[in-house]
Amino acid sequence: RKLRLDADLRDVIVEGDRLLVSRFKSAETLVVGPDGAVLSRRSLPWFSAHAAITSDYRPSVAWRMVALPGGGAAMVHQRALTSPVVLAPTGYYEAAGCDGGILHGAVSVLPPASATPGDGAELPTPALWQIALPVDIAVAPDGKRAAVVGAGSYTTELIDLDTITSEDASGTCGRYNQWEHSNQPIAVAFTARGRLVVQFRESARIEVRDLDTLDRVGIDLPGDSVRDPGHALFHEPPLGSRGIACASCHPEAQEDGHTWRFDKLGLRRTQTVAGGVLKTAPFHWSGDQSDLTHLMREVFVSRMGGSWPGDRNVEHLERFLDSVPAFPASPPDDLAAVRRGEALFHDPQVGCAECHAGPMLTNNLNEDVGFGEAFQVPSLIGLSARAPFMHDGCARTLRDRFDPACGGDRHGDVSALAPAQLDDLVAYLESL
Repeated sequence: RKLRLDADLRDVIVEGDRLLVSRFKSAETLVVGPDGAVLSRRSLPWFSAHAAITSDYRPSVAWRMVALPGGGAAMVHQRALTSPVVLAPTGYYEAAGCDGGILHGAVSVLPPASATPGDGAELPTPALWQIALPVDIAVAPDGKRAAVVGAGSYTTELIDLDTITSEDASGTCGRYNQWEHSNQPIAVAFTARGRLVVQFRESARIEVRDLDTLDRVGIDLPGDSVRDPGHALFHEPPLGSRGIACASCHPEAQEDGHTWRFDKLGLRRTQTVAGGVLKTAPFHWSGDQSDLTHLMREVFVSRMGGSWPGDRNVEHLERFLDSVPAFPASPPDDLAAVRRGEALFHDPQVGCAECHAGPMLTNNLNEDVGFGEAFQVPSLIGLSARAPFMHDGCARTLRDRFDPACGGDRHGDVSALAPAQLDDLVAYLESL
């Protein structure tokens, strides 16, 4: 049996006749019943940091969700700043979080699928102290401890699950048992006897650690080297920073679905860097970065506080980004609607194809589509996976995009289209 649920699904846990399903960008979980219906949607609590000003963070990017021995799940995820982001001259965006960053990692404990709404996951857990890209989590056989690997910070963190769920941890950073590695950890697990197993990307290796004696045994894996300087530059924080990498906001070279509130620029939604992004220069919503070199100097150096990685490494990064495909669209429910929508898209009276043309479905220019300011025309390749839409995230769905509050008729001449025609146009856009 096949179920069609929300977009952006990540992990699935089977609990009796129910499923727990995580959503990647929102860190939301769906409880799915035996008939395939979504019984409930569970959102994690927000996190507030209190310093000179209060900074609020919302859950985002659910890297991994795993089952707990007694039911329920543990999720390692990020939390992204919703308060104004200050562009600081000393480095990247400053915030009042416990580690001063615009995002951080966290581990949340989720109730079983059978729990009634309101049971568990009511209080925010501590922020993980400067762990970049917490991509995997494992739970010990007794369910008391969890291990998290930071692929960007080259660390493994051992966490007491009872401690992090005992009280409201807003504003606090959890400092746990942490090991630093010389290689990039990408996966973690526990053996049946409670030994910790960590897998490394390059050099390909597995390490087994006894948590009582701390003795380690390494197993080198066969195969050729997969080291890619472009991949490394994208996934490793700039020198001197352990909390954020390019992939923190662009997980898996896509995007985190977050709309940032910059103190001077206003609302800006994270853009994807997959699917042939180098063919869509200039970059940024304002189109103010002519090529990747200029973009790296602005973001990686000026905002993230990194050193210039060198022209050769930027070339490696270009090759890596060019290798990442756009997120594939799901098969359409109504192929006839897609074909009708395609005809509308290319109809000169509607005008979509005037700007969204060519193989990347963009003219690479800035256009004013009803906001009083011109923004870069984005590619529509892989569009269905990139909600919310527009530079300020004003459109929660593609249908919302045609609302007057989100550009309306300035974004193609759609005022004369009937609701059914708008549905057809959306069906086509979702197929790209």
